[in-house]
Amino acid sequence: MGKLRQTKTNFTAGELAPELLGRGDLTAYENGAARLRNVFIQPTGGVHRRAGLGHIDTAAGPGRLVSFEFNSEQVYLLVFTDLLVSVYMDGARVATFTAPWTAAHLSNIDWTQSADTLLVVHPDVAPQKITRTSHTAWTIVPWDFGGTIPQVQGAAAFSTTRGWPSSVSFHQDRLVIGGSRDLPNHLWMSRVGAFFNFDVGTGLDDQAIHFEILSDRVDAIRNVFSGRHLQVFTTGGEWMVSGDPLAPRTVQIRRQTRVGALTMRRVPPRDVDGATLFAAASGRELREFLFADAEQAYQAADLALLARHLVNDPVDMDYDPLRRLVHLVMADGSLATVTNFRREKVTAWTGQETAGQFLSVAVVGTETYAMVRRGAVVSIEVFEDALGTDSALTGTSEEAKTTWSGLGHLEGRSVKVKADGVEVDNAVVTEGAITLAYPAKEVEVGLPFTHSVEPLPVLPDGPAGGGNGRQMRLVRVSLRVLDTPVLHIDTGRGPTAASFKRFGASGVLDAPPPPFTGDVTVRALGWQRNSIRPLWSISQDTPHPCCVLSVTTETKVTD
Repeated sequence: MGKLRQTKTNFTAGELAPELLGRGDLTAYENGAARLRNVFIQPTGGVHRRAGLGHIDTAAGPGRLVSFEFNSEQVYLLVFTDLLVSVYMDGARVATFTAPWTAAHLSNIDWTQSADTLLVVHPDVAPQKITRTSHTAWTIVPWDFGGTIPQVQGAAAFSTTRGWPSSVSFHQDRLVIGGSRDLPNHLWMSRVGAFFNFDVGTGLDDQAIHFEILSDRVDAIRNVFSGRHLQVFTTGGEWMVSGDPLAPRTVQIRRQTRVGALTMRRVPPRDVDGATLFAAASGRELREFLFADAEQAYQAADLALLARHLVNDPVDMDYDPLRRLVHLVMADGSLATVTNFRREKVTAWTGQETAGQFLSVAVVGTETYAMVRRGAVVSIEVFEDALGTDSALTGTSEEAKTTWSGLGHLEGRSVKVKADGVEVDNAVVTEGAITLAYPAKEVEVGLPFTHSVEPLPVLPDGPAGGGNGRQMRLVRVSLRVLDTPVLHIDTGRGPTAASFKRFGASGVLDAPPPPFTGDVTVRALGWQRNSIRPLWSISQDTPHPCCVLSVTTETKVTD
């Protein structure tokens, strides 16, 4: 009988796919986990309970979230729904205006921004220009092409008959259009500084550029993106447009990779530390389009290779640079999050779950917003570190009270309540209000969510995994935690609450649990032969922070 002591110092490989449960030879196995739900991985390696979702407003219906950032202080969330756009600033709706896009159009719109103007395109709708003149004053008008609309085979390239631009971006002081409904593989670049003038003229350096991407197939352009070069993502491959300067006589286009972008919907590529992340045509991959100096060409590594089960038909994506989190919304309403820090070789996937379906996501300034369908209600919500519940509202009162109202978006639901910092019994929202057993001055009311952490199976005979099927027993598990007031650990006999509080003369049982930083050890009993079942796990829905930095286990294994 042998004793095995293992220390997991970080979770920087994230949740690994089930088909990797026996791959102890992988470097990722040491720093991965079998299950990481409703948690985020810190770039430094710790795993912590995700932020809760604060309720902002009820949307008119399902739609799409778009970030509008004039500068670091003047930032807005635009909510596109059926024939309507709503504008939010600092969590409050400040404007609403009608728009030509139906709910069916929204999965295929594309947009780009310059200062106070947002340009929005869809292949079946005339392109629109949304302009901000003040926080509360917004206008929307069709594009006014200055000069001649580009001609292809004697007819206007953009029209009701031939369709409208499909994708759009700014690059080197030109407006770039990638494809249209009937000309899906054509690329147009406006005159320099004249964004709506696509007259190619006589080919002078500052005049417009137009060409067709000719290859073995006619692959539709799905996205154009301004990075180190102009990047063109088509259904069959990825291209680089270059030129010094970028002009009609110098422009060149070269295929870089043959991955292909999504065809059924438009998921915006995102820049992460100089690499462009894009959803691949398979619907199961997140590719990192990165220029390699050694090859002088782009490569497209698959960031979802070890967590394929979490990526399934993306519908939206955005990147939170402050927390280094890439959020992908899936067609089934799930949300996958990857902590990406290429320099430190961190690619850590986790899955987010809520009482509903995620529909869209957008990062605006330092805030991450989500559109969530909860039954018949579609909510606009924001991730807030201070919250421990979803679709949550907080309230304060100078006088303690038992009845709290304004909860109509949670009508009929059982909600979790934190009153004066203490978790109390759940309540049911009736006529938009709840009644507490005891009065409180401060409350948080929202839907509970459970975060869970499960380790990968122990492979006692090393990388070859020859110990599978042998009996083993967890003797003890020690977790190093940071600012964690509550922790429930299951070592095979149900969750056990770790006791952080030191009872004494000053102990107050009805006060908020104080955060604890340090090591906590739980001893375990009992043998098990099922080597796939985790020896320990964390699972709790308490609306308090939880952060695990490292885990040390001591295990006995039969010979």
